Amino acid sequence: MTVTETKFPHQQGMTLIEIMMAVTVLGIILLFMIQMSTASSRISDDNFAQAQMIELARSEAEKIKANASYWGSNGNITYPPGSSTAEAERIFNVKYEYKSATPLSGQMVTITLTSKNADTYTLTFWLPDKEGGS
Repeated sequence: MTVTETKFPHQQGMTLIEIMMAVTVLGIILLFMIQMSTASSRISDDNFAQAQMIELARSEAEKIKANASYWGSNGNITYPPGSSTAEAERIFNVKYEYKSATPLSGQMVTITLTSKNADTYTLTFWLPDKEGGS
C-alpha cells in the first residue's frame, strides 16, 4: 500500500496558532480598555463629588453672609441642598469653625466638608462687621 502526499503550494488562510495569537492580543487590548473605563468612571465620580462639596460650602457661606445670626450645626449636609436624607444624592459631613457664635460678623469662618471616601473641601472666608455694628 502506498501513501501519497498531497501538497498545497498556494495555501491561503491562517493557521490555528496565528488565530490564537490574534485572539490573545485582542483580549489583552480589551482588558486594558475595560480597566481604563473603570478608572475613568471612578475619577469622574470623585470630581463630581468635589464639585458638589464646593457648591454646598459656597451655599452655606452665602447663607451665613446673608444672615449673620445663622450658623449651621456640625453634622451631615445633603446634596442637593435642602433635600431629605432619603432623597439625597450624597451626604457629606460638615464642620463649622469660628471664634465666637455671637456675633458671627467681624471674624473668619471656616466650613469643612468631608465625603464618605474621606475627600475634604475647606472654605474659609471673612465675615465683615455689620454696618453700624462692632
